[in-house]
Amino acid sequence: TNRNGYDYKDSAISYFSCMQHHSGYPGGSAGRLHIMPVTGPENISQGRRFLHKDEQAAPGYYSVLFRDNGTRVEATATLHGGLFRITFPVHVDPALFIADAGELVMPSPAALTGCVVKTFTRHGKMIADTQNIIIIRFNKPVDDTERVAGGFFIRFAREAESNTIIT
Repeated sequence: TNRNGYDYKDSAISYFSCMQHHSGYPGGSAGRLHIMPVTGPENISQGRRFLHKDEQAAPGYYSVLFRDNGTRVEATATLHGGLFRITFPVHVDPALFIADAGELVMPSPAALTGCVVKTFTRHGKMIADTQNIIIIRFNKPVDDTERVAGGFFIRFAREAESNTIIT
């Protein structure tokens, strides 16, 4: 399993990235701002197993079904961000792991913000700082956030009688 995102030869996905995403050979695909649907804070670092027959990919679109609990992730990208639609089956508590987003704060019930500053050095001397402002908006209010190793565990309320869709 590639701990740096997605590689076709993998059988598990550790996270989806939606900023500064670099795709392709030879090292797979990865970027900043990691998002992953998870079943609980205890299994965040394990990645989610999948089958290639459960993937769909086309220019500007990716989808995968995680058979462990039936969660489906659909993703597309813009020049400066990513858009997700994550469908949790009716029996699944919807939760996300978010990492590489800096210290997250909640300015409203359905939004998280953060800031990531990265310093570049050459021969021990700073040559540049970059700052990425992170804004994550959801279609549903966040129920709870918990700081965990490497990021944040985000919980949402489950729909009573239908799938829960988080966008």
